[in-house]
Amino acid sequence: MRADIAAPFAEATAAGLRWELAWSARRRPALGVHGVALGPALLELRVLGASHQVVCGRACLQETGPDFTETVACLPGRTAALPASSVCERARVRYEFAARVDSGPDFAARAAEVRDSVAADPAGLVGVFPGSPLAVTALRAEAVPGGVRWRSWHAYPQRREIVATVSVVTYR
Repeated sequence: MRADIAAPFAEATAAGLRWELAWSARRRPALGVHGVALGPALLELRVLGASHQVVCGRACLQETGPDFTETVACLPGRTAALPASSVCERARVRYEFAARVDSGPDFAARAAEVRDSVAADPAGLVGVFPGSPLAVTALRAEAVPGGVRWRSWHAYPQRREIVATVSVVTYR
């Protein structure tokens, strides 16, 4: 799903991104939202400007587990850099996160491919900003055995950087 964002793209960099995992469904103001039910998870993919948030809840009501939010954004008050990886376990939920920054001469082709492929995916959401078709924030989800996985891409054309993340949630 494509969301054409009315807000102008704010210059951001990979170095400015922070990660937050909150074991509650605290939603931040979003510019685009897309709900996706996959396997045991009910996801809300949210574009927050040059960043994202995923709200993860249980689709299977007979099983309990905490709702939580993953946020990758320029977060005020947070100073720790985006981690390369992290693993958290809580109340029969295992959450794994990994991030990397790519830059290089193929930036334009990669950003356009992410934008177009995620926009065509019913389990995806891509925010495209006015004036810069390569300034995108994209999220794509898919079911995995016992859980769900989502990927995100944050493309920053001014620095030719793409921040790619992958998160996997499994339920025990």
